[in-house]
Amino acid sequence: MTHRLPSLNPCGRRLITLLGGLAMAGFAFAVNANGGAPADTCSSYIGDATLNEIHDLGDDQWVEVRLLDEDIEPDTWEDWTVVTSTGPGAGGEDSYDLGDATANESWLKLDVDKQALDLNGETEVALLDSNGEYIDYLSINGADSNEPRNCDDFLYDTDAVSDSQYKSVMRLPDGVGDWMSPSSPGAGGGTTPGGSNDGGGGTQTVDASSREYEGDDAALYTRIVGNEFDLTVRYRADEPEPQEVTLDLVEDDGDGGCGQILSADWGSSSDFDDHEDGGYEATLSDLSHDEAVRRARVRIELVVETGVGNPGGWCDWFPWWPGCDGSGNDDLQVGTLEYCSSDAFTIRPKELSLNAISASEEALTRDDWSGYAPTTCSDEACQAAGADFTLGIEALPTGQGFDSDIQLRAEGHPQAPDWMVPGTISPTTLTFDGTADEASATDAAYDEVGLVSVDAHDEGDFAAIDRNQDHCVAGEADNTINADGLVGCRTALPEPEPLGRFIPDHFAVVEAEVTNRMELDCPVDDGFTYLGEALGASVTLEARSAAEAATENYREGYASLPALDWSMVAPEAEDGHLDGRLEIVRDTSGWGQGQASFSPEVTVVRADEADGPFTADVAFIATDADGVALRDATLDVDRDGDDVDDYRSAGGTNLRHGRLTMASAHGAEFAEVALPLRAEYWAGDDDGWVLSGDDCTPLEDGGGGSRFRYRSASAGDEFRAWEDEPDLGALTATVTPTTSLDGGEALLEMTPPEERGRVEACLDLSDLAYLHHEWRGSAELPAVCEGSPVGRATFGVSRGDDNVLFTREVFD
Repeated sequence: MTHRLPSLNPCGRRLITLLGGLAMAGFAFAVNANGGAPADTCSSYIGDATLNEIHDLGDDQWVEVRLLDEDIEPDTWEDWTVVTSTGPGAGGEDSYDLGDATANESWLKLDVDKQALDLNGETEVALLDSNGEYIDYLSINGADSNEPRNCDDFLYDTDAVSDSQYKSVMRLPDGVGDWMSPSSPGAGGGTTPGGSNDGGGGTQTVDASSREYEGDDAALYTRIVGNEFDLTVRYRADEPEPQEVTLDLVEDDGDGGCGQILSADWGSSSDFDDHEDGGYEATLSDLSHDEAVRRARVRIELVVETGVGNPGGWCDWFPWWPGCDGSGNDDLQVGTLEYCSSDAFTIRPKELSLNAISASEEALTRDDWSGYAPTTCSDEACQAAGADFTLGIEALPTGQGFDSDIQLRAEGHPQAPDWMVPGTISPTTLTFDGTADEASATDAAYDEVGLVSVDAHDEGDFAAIDRNQDHCVAGEADNTINADGLVGCRTALPEPEPLGRFIPDHFAVVEAEVTNRMELDCPVDDGFTYLGEALGASVTLEARSAAEAATENYREGYASLPALDWSMVAPEAEDGHLDGRLEIVRDTSGWGQGQASFSPEVTVVRADEADGPFTADVAFIATDADGVALRDATLDVDRDGDDVDDYRSAGGTNLRHGRLTMASAHGAEFAEVALPLRAEYWAGDDDGWVLSGDDCTPLEDGGGGSRFRYRSASAGDEFRAWEDEPDLGALTATVTPTTSLDGGEALLEMTPPEERGRVEACLDLSDLAYLHHEWRGSAELPAVCEGSPVGRATFGVSRGDDNVLFTREVFD
């Protein structure tokens, strides 16, 4: 540990310094008159430097000097001298220039000859200034041959006893304490050339600990910005007695020492108690600091009693001098021991606070989430999933000095339903730089829908100096000092902060198709649907984030798109669309895993008069109650005719106004007769009715039976009632093909009845209303044949000229 130990001696050194050379010349003359060398008088530098450590082992001999006043320049101390004397009565003398010493800050190590020291016997060592006057003196093992006779103003101990093991002696505390062996309590069990004797790598003599620490060494625990706490200063020596202790809060210098002062005169006390293991201790209470500090230390200034006052009788000569007022203060000389705490500690912020602002500049936080239920974004703040919003973390009560990474993690919201799974928040880290109270990101994003809570904390890295020594509770952020005197290592939110509501950024089409004539089991798509006939549309949508990821929480009360808005866009239509004639039977699978399928039946109602044909797009738009919609770039149909695509096509179709026709035929009673059946559609005024190419209209009813109905009449008789089968002799009727039209055509074939008569046929179109037509003479048809054509087969009835082989009557 590094520390400096300046000395104050108001009745001694300061007085001599101020009076200057006049007083000193008087001393030097008196000593020199005796013919002695050194001068045997006191130096004005007494208290500014001391002999600190003496070593004599094998071939390693050296003397260490400690500069207590760091203002002494090398130009001064390089002219000083170290004088040693050894032998019986310590009579032999050796002199060494201190300018030859190796300097390490305020420690000066001077190598001497082997004969210069004898710590098995008697040795004296003197530190002399450039005038040969005593700065310090040491008698080892009782030597006194060269003890100064006219200088007894030394502030610190001048007698030492060495031991045979170490053959070294040192001052403890460093620079100002009593002489003792390296094996003494408070020493480290070894020499410390060019450095402090305090601890020697072990326990230092003066140190600070958190009041709750009960160990033998020293420990400082993590504490909270603005919170008051107590420290205990331990002084591990019985002499000199402590008078007052003052603390400065400082930064760690990076090398295990005290650096820049953060708070001078941070705390002080003159109330010392005897420590049960020896020495003294004082508790300093109500300490606090208003900024965060990653690695703080405590600089300790301990004022100790160093001896009896009135050195050299100065107070007798000059009683008016401050401190020599006869009040008893003139009997007290003090020195200041300055130490840096052996342990560093962290002062961290109390907690974090989170705020979140949506892209529309609305707060995504609330003071009270109790009883929450989603409404619409017109009534509550919303933020699109995956889109940028502003997320800020504030360190409380301040972020000054707090330079740490804050980890962000999405967690469950207290009002979220059980099925709602938290997504991912980004960024995952925000960084405080030590100069601002807040760390924020304007490009924060959450990739899911619904509600979420965000947990924010550092990993205890800011308090790593304590976390790594168990001087705080790892993984915790508690600010209350526990039974062991510890708080949590983490700086964190008190609780995860609830945010909401998040909505999809847009909908995307996963799959879309149109099925013509959806109610029929057509092996091949005819490519058209009759007006009045249902077609099927199928659209699968996915609710997505701005990053095109599915938002799986879009479901139940957090999904507000139950159906799509449909349009039948047809350029041939008067308004460009047929929406006024649309009939929709809606169907949806509901939302799950972020997807829903919409499969409505779409029918364009037939007009009273034939129209069309229409080339149409079955188009839709998807906009939920929160305004979430398809992206404009995915729209591909211009419904309004303004050259701007505003709908999305599920698929195209051709819409046709259709009808069935059936011709009549004549034949001999012994001949077969076939009635042609055709499906036609209106192709416009220029082309009229044309063959439809229908391959799908069924010729059987839903039960697999014949769709035809018949009424029969023998020659000369009236038609009998309509029946499912013809009733004329041996006549039977079959249709080819048997199940459905082929290319829009079929034949109703009748075998010879072998008697004269007539048979009329119609079709049950009760489930094929899209092929109805108003035929003349259809009033006598059965109800099931409404809109059906009628074909007549005539057998053996006079047909006029015998040269006419075949006659067919066409009903129009």
